[in-house]
Amino acid sequence: MNLDQITGDMTASVQIVVLITIALAVVLTTVAVYWIAARFCRGRRSGIMDEMEGHDFEYFCADLLEKQGFVEVEVTRGSGDFGVDILAEKTVSVMLSSVNDTMRR
Repeated sequence: MNLDQITGDMTASVQIVVLITIALAVVLTTVAVYWIAARFCRGRRSGIMDEMEGHDFEYFCADLLEKQGFVEVEVTRGSGDFGVDILAEKTVSVMLSSVNDTMRR
């Protein structure tokens, strides 16, 4: 699926809002993974995540994502992934409204 299929009949300003929303969702997901990992390890033996090998840490984070409701969580292979370590999906709902639209009650 490419951007034109997703944004179809949207105006440029709506496309920008959608792209910013998607980027924000990605950033928030990244922050959530680190927060969850830190919270999970709080009170446990210090440095447990520092002692993990890279691939072990990726699977550890993938498990955390699954526990937080993400679906189709997949740890990518080591090369050719453009730096992406984990792919995961979660439904994000966005409600958009134009200034010219009238809110219905």
